Amino acid sequence: MSLIITSLIRSLIWRIPGMRLIATVGVVLAAAGIFLYILYALGLGGVARGRHVRLPWLSWVPIGSLYVLGACADDQRGTHLYAALCPAFGGGALALWVSAMADTPAAPALAAGAVGLAAAAVVFAYIALSWVYRSLARSPAVLLILSIVFAFLIPIFLYVLRSRLPGGGRRITADVRGD
Repeated sequence: MSLIITSLIRSLIWRIPGMRLIATVGVVLAAAGIFLYILYALGLGGVARGRHVRLPWLSWVPIGSLYVLGACADDQRGTHLYAALCPAFGGGALALWVSAMADTPAAPALAAGAVGLAAAAVVFAYIALSWVYRSLARSPAVLLILSIVFAFLIPIFLYVLRSRLPGGGRRITADVRGD
């Protein structure tokens, strides 16, 4: 029965004009998003390894990457501020947003709180990113402005800049030849 319904829905959807184009654009955007996410995790992980940040593998986890970004900024500043605030605001926004999905009278207030915490997380993440750019780039202001206007450039910038640190985001191996 479910096979019949699935094939019926598929045949009806593909007959809608422009649906193939919409599906193609969706697949291309999903592939680009996955590619940029992988590039971001590799770039941020490389920067974290170069700065000897604890737990650089957290750059692959969505809220964990906020911790790694904050820890990289804190390494530059010599504080522990951003490593705590970035994931706290991001995780709080996620928790409030999930709570707002419940059908309760408090849902609009929870959603508003989630938007506010998400905005704070974005602001602190960009401030942390500015500290990372200051330590790695010749013109950090240009990179930060481009990152704010075109957010898809952040993974590319981090991936390219990771090579400016000792170790370059790669594993450091000892020279055994004795040259």
